[in-house]
Amino acid sequence: MAEGTMESTTFEDLLRLAWQVGSEGKPGTRDALLTLAVAESGAGEAVLAERCRRLLVARQPGHWFASTATVGQALTHPRVAGALTKLKAMFPPVRVQRLLLRFDAAHGPYTGSPTPLGRVLQGLSLAPDEPAVAPARPAGEPATPLPRPRALPFPGTATPADPDGAIGALYLAVLLALAVLLQDVVARQPITSASDARAA
Repeated sequence: MAEGTMESTTFEDLLRLAWQVGSEGKPGTRDALLTLAVAESGAGEAVLAERCRRLLVARQPGHWFASTATVGQALTHPRVAGALTKLKAMFPPVRVQRLLLRFDAAHGPYTGSPTPLGRVLQGLSLAPDEPAVAPARPAGEPATPLPRPRALPFPGTATPADPDGAIGALYLAVLLALAVLLQDVVARQPITSASDARAA
């Protein structure tokens, strides 16, 4: 969990909890926590709070934030303020901290660090899609698209050890060679029956 006091719930903690309950198949609770995160956001989280607001409006056209153009306008509306008071009562800072700890305990050993915020944002569909910037090119040269950079895998996920299948092909070739060799050895030995073996 992000460092914070027990008096106030941090924006990141609410995002992490929203991601966790969303991964457990609770979209209503996820959206309630995202709404609370928008309300608890500070000046430093304004861009991310606006992304949350847009995501909530896209998922629920009748959301409280849909009737206003900005987060600030929505938060001053009396109906929204009353609903946020209820949400804050449902998810006080102590409960958010406890739920985050409970989720961490249920999902493996303690690692000492929270899930990276980038992974949380990707899981919530809040990560920005930044296009690659092309370097300046001399006039007259054709524009070629830049290849998309490959993302690094998240810790704990398996990466394919043999993406092009070369090791698998080598393994099959060795097995085939052993089968041919074994067939040749068996074909060269004389066939003896059980009665011949007893006579000897």
